[in-house]
Order: sequence, then structure tokens, then C-alpha cells
Amino acid sequence: MQNQMSENEVKGYSIWLIPDQKSKEMLNEIATDLRRQLNGQPLQPHLTLLGQITEELEHIRPLFRNLGHASRKLDLLVESIAYEDVFFRSLYLKTVMSSRLFDMNQAARSSFQREADPPFSPHISLLYSFASEAEKRVFHEQILNLHIGIISISDIDLVQTQGEVSNWKLIERIHLS
Repeated sequence: MQNQMSENEVKGYSIWLIPDQKSKEMLNEIATDLRRQLNGQPLQPHLTLLGQITEELEHIRPLFRNLGHASRKLDLLVESIAYEDVFFRSLYLKTVMSSRLFDMNQAARSSFQREADPPFSPHISLLYSFASEAEKRVFHEQILNLHIGIISISDIDLVQTQGEVSNWKLIERIHLS
């Protein structure tokens, strides 16, 4: 059990891309159903543009604001639905790496001097859970039948992602133009 506890904790701050209201409602419905049936953690569907930023908030906030004000709304094309044996990627929507999304990620990496981070793998998590592969496979098939195509992104959030998911909190949101 100790190993599981450490797998579902992170440190620092994260920059998230947030779906518009229509996409958010649809994703929340799916995520809530998955969470109930697979004993998952509550989560707000989002795409992590950059995570585990460990600098002080006073340093992070102006960089986040510059990034947010330079960014525009975008549509994400869902490429596939996938699952892994990783708490934070239990079941997720893999999105196509558009040139705008790539540029946003590169701008975030550059702003926070994180160019050496592992390759960006854009996805929107639907479930944070220790569910078995067999359980996730059943829901993977059900979600495939929903034919989710486009997720519209309308906001960028700075989120304190310190510790367990239940302790995470929104610091600031910028509406993208």
C-alpha cells in the first residue's frame, strides 16, 4: 500500500489546458462514471501542458501569465483512447500534437527552463485509479463507442498540484482569446 500512496502524489505546480464548457460537461460525465465504477480519484479533465514546476509561486505566476496571455483557444483532435498501469494515466484520451499545441508546450518549457524534459505526450486523463488492466479494458471499449472527436480548449490554469489529488487547488485561470 505504501507504494500506491507515493504513486498518486506529485509536487509543485502544473499548467493545465481546460476544455470549454460543452467539452468539459461531456468529459466530466465520463470521468465521474469511471470514478464511481473503478474507485478512482475525483479529477477535473485537463491536458497538462507542463507539470511538477517546483519554483516559488512568486517566480511562477508572471511566467504563467505571460504564457496565458500569449496563448489562444485551440481545438484538440482526439487520436485514440488509451490506458496504462500508471495512476495518472489510468485511462485517457490521447490527442494529436498540432503545431499550436507543440508551440504552447515549447513556450512553457522555455519559460520554465525545462527544455530537457521527456517528450511531451498530450492527453486528457479521464481516470486516476489503481484499477486493473481488465477493468480498464472494459471501459476503454465503452468510451471508444462514444466517438469523441474534438475537444475545444478555452482556458489555461495554474494549479497547485502538491501531494494527493484531493489537496490540489486552482491558483489562477486565464481565459484564452
